Amino acid sequence: MSDDELVRIAKSVYQKHKRALDFIFEQRPDLQLELSELIGDLIKENSDLIQDRRVKSNINFVPKEWEDIAKFNTTPRSMWTKTGRTVMLEIRNGTASMYLCVVLGPTEDEEFRRNIFEYCRSNAPVFGKVSAKLSQQYFTLYSQKLLNRQQLEDGDLAELEPKVREAWGKFLEDDLKRICELFRERFGNETVVG
Repeated sequence: MSDDELVRIAKSVYQKHKRALDFIFEQRPDLQLELSELIGDLIKENSDLIQDRRVKSNINFVPKEWEDIAKFNTTPRSMWTKTGRTVMLEIRNGTASMYLCVVLGPTEDEEFRRNIFEYCRSNAPVFGKVSAKLSQQYFTLYSQKLLNRQQLEDGDLAELEPKVREAWGKFLEDDLKRICELFRERFGNETVVG
């Protein structure tokens, strides 16, 4: 059959069954949304984490202890997040990959941005390879792939949820603990006043 013939048949089938096909299309699973909801649930399950904001493609959250580090909460509310957080954890929930990151946002205190950037670069065993150049507004200090393109193309939530939960648990027990320890050592004395 030619492409033109297939197009003609598809249009004819759609015209005859428009309501049913529209309903089926509306009910199709949205894996990206399902994964976003899963991450939201994982954050809620952990009393040491606070969700900052969530859209389907990005979920931001912080460990509660970061609320007490003044420098981690100095971003003007109009520049990034209404909470004023400067350093956040972020799940980048794309259609081709899912990453768990530590992100340094904008702040009016450029000296602090430079200090945290250099501190993370000097702790490569925990943060991994950090780029040599600090970007102006948002900068990824740590990144770990949770799901790759093939997994997202071939999998459904039932298959991917155990993988996400396993990587999430490992991150909380290993890397996040070490990241929090390092941040506490270096920035923990800079507490919120009042």
